[in-house]
Amino acid sequence: MENAIEYAVVTGGAGFLASHLCEKLVRRGCHVLCVDDLSSGSVENTGTCEEPGCGS
Repeated sequence: MENAIEYAVVTGGAGFLASHLCEKLVRRGCHVLCVDDLSSGSVENTGTCEEPGCGS
């Protein structure tokens, strides 16, 4: 499909490796949902977010 919006769900997205994957997907134009229970990841790894309420 041409001009289709891509969506991605990344589990463990607040971890070191997955957070970099999220950043790369966003740079490619994907809409990314990061899911993490923060048992070993860090909110700081998720970077900035454009959505209201992000990080709360």
